[in-house]
Amino acid sequence: MLHRKVFYKEHYIEVIYILLQDKDKVFNKDIVKYTKLSKPSVSVAVNNLVDEGYVYREFRSIKLTEKGEKIGKELYSRHLYFYNFHKLQYQFVHFFATLAKISALVLKYMSRLGLAYSF
Repeated sequence: MLHRKVFYKEHYIEVIYILLQDKDKVFNKDIVKYTKLSKPSVSVAVNNLVDEGYVYREFRSIKLTEKGEKIGKELYSRHLYFYNFHKLQYQFVHFFATLAKISALVLKYMSRLGLAYSF
């Protein structure tokens, strides 16, 4: 079975937004490298984004229009929010798992000393 990565225009806009945070100029090859998609797929997608008014070409580089910038920023902010939320959830689970292990050790130690109550 072939695994095919599906990228929508929102993904491309977010990728371009992210790449533009680090460098002044983004080219198709940068998007290819970042997404690991084929050159023709990226080329077609970028041309569609140009036609729809999300990006424009400045010489050979790709820039976001005001509309594209707004969407890219919103998507990236949402992405970061969910990433941080997930990370926080993991930290809580890890904390409570550690707390449960410590509690079990304390109860085990207390029972050896005859200090534990049986429920």
